[in-house]
Amino acid sequence: MAYLSTVTMNKESWLKVRRTGIGGTDVAAILGLSPYKTAVDVYLEKTGQSKPGQENARMKAGRLLEDVVAQWWALENGCKVRRDNKVRFHPQYPVLLANIDRLISATDDERGPGVLEVKTTSGFNFKRWEENGLPPDTYCQIMHYLHVTGHKWGRVAVLVDGYDLKDIPVVYDAEYIALMREQLLDFWHNHVENKVPPEPRNESDIRALWPRVNPEKCVQADETTFETLERLTDVTRQLAELGSQKSELEQQIKLLMKDASVLKDGDDALVTWRQSKDSTRFDNQRFKQDFPALYNAYAESRPGSRRFVLKRG
Repeated sequence: MAYLSTVTMNKESWLKVRRTGIGGTDVAAILGLSPYKTAVDVYLEKTGQSKPGQENARMKAGRLLEDVVAQWWALENGCKVRRDNKVRFHPQYPVLLANIDRLISATDDERGPGVLEVKTTSGFNFKRWEENGLPPDTYCQIMHYLHVTGHKWGRVAVLVDGYDLKDIPVVYDAEYIALMREQLLDFWHNHVENKVPPEPRNESDIRALWPRVNPEKCVQADETTFETLERLTDVTRQLAELGSQKSELEQQIKLLMKDASVLKDGDDALVTWRQSKDSTRFDNQRFKQDFPALYNAYAESRPGSRRFVLKRG
């Protein structure tokens, strides 16, 4: 199997390699199963039109705890695990990549080596795992790794609430992998290679694909669009009426509460109307007037916001 060693690879080089194919963390987004990204996000990253998102606190915690959880899992399960230190390429479909968390060494049951995927989550989230099985994004990620590496089994080591280690076995599913592979290759060849973006799934996708407005461009409404506009107008009118009723009812309660922070029925709180802490606001306009050169040195241009306005109804 072809691979590139990541031992001496810096982050920039690693990201460059990732752009040459579909990795495990891209799969769920392409299949429409990710709660964090869409196929459009992946498309823009692979075509160099955007950069990967910044690491948040949850992602950082998962990265820093990965080795601890992997070693803990190995100790609990009597297995040996090791860092793979490779970006692997599928032997038949080299645009399918895998950078696995850990490789489980060959075991005594003749299954050969396996793939260990490490996750951290909260007890609240893990309850859904117990009720519904592995989340779809995690399941397709490890199936992708099994597909690319050729290994036939894997485990998901999950650290819950920072102290409760769970072990979830995963078995190679040939039928699922075949369906997944078809969609991934279709995405790569028909969208990434042909520079044709996939269908947007939400407003964020629309804004990402068309960040700036062409002030000279107009489109004509067809029959389907008119039907959509009629429904939108009706819903907008209903929301306006309900919003007005809501404001009037809230005002009556607020007038009763005056400067009180809680409305109760005995010991039970019915409504809270608390005041947040005082905040300090940066006076952008004053800073611009007093220090124009410094302001201009740090100012950056961003696309203006788009305001959606119904002009009829």
